[in-house]
Amino acid sequence: MTHKCRNKAIRLLARRDHSVAELARKLASAHYSESEIEETTEYLTTAGYLDDEKYATKYARARLESMNPGPGKLAFDLARKGFAKPLIEQTVSALFADDDSEMKIALNAAKKIGRSLKSGTDPEKIKRIYYERLLRRGFSMETARDVALNRLEDLAK
Repeated sequence: MTHKCRNKAIRLLARRDHSVAELARKLASAHYSESEIEETTEYLTTAGYLDDEKYATKYARARLESMNPGPGKLAFDLARKGFAKPLIEQTVSALFADDDSEMKIALNAAKKIGRSLKSGTDPEKIKRIYYERLLRRGFSMETARDVALNRLEDLAK
């Protein structure tokens, strides 16, 4: 029966990468026993098919490129994938290592937000929209405020 579990796991990994926890959840939903799942994930980890650290970094970079999330949203997304908290903290801090990286990503996100704003909207409302949407994307209050003010100044020019 372990071979069936292992084959199912390999088929899942052939489609896309998974975290250990995510793969274990899928195998459990396919009604494999805990011992089979544990044995399978250990085998795949030892064989190099499952590597949470590499997958977390790969996933986080892809999210940064496509979604421009802040550190908070990125950490939340990684937690949903089942990564351990220390790995999440390590991955997020590596990607937001320098002080400018969060600001650069927030400015990119603000440009996307700006495309959906209607011209002629009240400046205070625009500032609030930028601020609230950046907060929802997981940026700190300070960064969201600075970017909202920055974008408002750019629109006034």
